Amino acid sequence: MPYQDSTYLQGSLPEAPPTGPPLLWISVLDDLQLFFDELGGPVQETNGADQNSYYNDPSDSAPLDPMFLQEFGWMNAGQNVPGAHYFDYLTSDVDSEFLLSTSGVTAFDAVFSGGHISVQKLSDGNTYGINLNGLTMFATWHPGSPGSGDNDLITVVGGHWTFLYTGFDVAHYGGNAPPSPPPSIAAPSADALAARADPEGIANQHIQTLRAQLHAVLDQHDGHWMVQFHGPNGTEYFDLADLVYRLDHYHIHAVDGSLTDVSGGAGFIHPDGHGGWETDITRDQLVGYETQAYHLLDFMILHEVAHVLPNGTSFSNSQWWGWLAANPGGTEATYHGNGMNGVAAFWQNESYANNMAVALESLVGLAPPQHVAGGFDYAGVY
Repeated sequence: MPYQDSTYLQGSLPEAPPTGPPLLWISVLDDLQLFFDELGGPVQETNGADQNSYYNDPSDSAPLDPMFLQEFGWMNAGQNVPGAHYFDYLTSDVDSEFLLSTSGVTAFDAVFSGGHISVQKLSDGNTYGINLNGLTMFATWHPGSPGSGDNDLITVVGGHWTFLYTGFDVAHYGGNAPPSPPPSIAAPSADALAARADPEGIANQHIQTLRAQLHAVLDQHDGHWMVQFHGPNGTEYFDLADLVYRLDHYHIHAVDGSLTDVSGGAGFIHPDGHGGWETDITRDQLVGYETQAYHLLDFMILHEVAHVLPNGTSFSNSQWWGWLAANPGGTEATYHGNGMNGVAAFWQNESYANNMAVALESLVGLAPPQHVAGGFDYAGVY
């Protein structure tokens, strides 16, 4: 029998910033690795032959710290060229779109095949602020080989980098950087290879499977079941029939580029114009969700649909309007941050959807993830 949506309130609540799946740290590291790979390719000749050239600035207006360049693993042959530290660095044999230009003594900006990156050495002389496609993080370079316990790193010539998914505003975390998300500790799913060929198709297959599983739960309870989950102030409930209605009218669309400036995350969920809902999600992030441990793709789908339930929409709006009232002049951009630096209310909203998704996974026998952006405790940060 069809399940009727008894509380469909789309459009009746105040508008809030778009919400969607958070960024996956593993995919951020993939983009950083791509940048380092392309950075290592450009200089092949010490005399500036062909497209692999250092273009010296005759006015010496952009003198970079030599160690700054060396720490980023630039070619020794290039660094030994007279005047090599006064330049705009153009084109790459890896990617013809590669462009790097200096910005002051200890900063540069680059465009590469994975997007845009800006790097700035911070005042302690050992830490670097990196902005990658709108996402900010700390990076520290270490000489020598990494230790066995080091995670979130990229090895370069002469050393390795470690990265913290924190952003520049450490005070946001009480003066301490939050822990880095843990690496995947399980083998990739069986969908890994297919996911890279057709991430959107695989995602929508998962939606079909979840629909069948949750319809079966409703059938077992005569079409009605109140799902219990952990709310910010104790136990809350939502109607499974309402969620199944949304899942029946939900799909995923893989897109190129970055969506951090839209929702602060890997994608965002919105009405599809035909009475249903759609999540637009960055293609590489979607592949990351599909190939990670803990059934993260299934979790993401349930998390997304939870966002548009009456509970989820109401909670999102209350967080948004409450934050606006307490922060005159606040904007959507400052509310959702840039993929990780969202305000506390933003992360509480993510935690709410996370807890609803956990309750749903328990109904169909899936093991919930142990570590997700926003967490489960309404602490307000990653």
